Amino acid sequence: KAYFSMAADKPILYVGDAGSELQLLVKEREVGWFCEGGSPEKLALRIDRICLEFESGHAIPRPRNLMINNFSPECSIHGYCELIDRLFELNFATNW
Repeated sequence: KAYFSMAADKPILYVGDAGSELQLLVKEREVGWFCEGGSPEKLALRIDRICLEFESGHAIPRPRNLMINNFSPECSIHGYCELIDRLFELNFATNW
């Protein structure tokens, strides 16, 4: 679901476990906000902060371009090709 939101250029408000894949994506790629689950008070505070950011003119996370540039099929294929090239280079170097 997160990738569909990113494709629609919608920032993510992730409520869940710290250290999860989605929490790391939100933190490292700055595509939204995180709040640890189990605390309605913390969630309410996070939503209040998000609203203040919007009102004060802070930049809204725009994840679509990040998704296109990092998670498109072309990027994945390129990454696989680079990995295969490195494996061949390592194998060739160790066999000679």
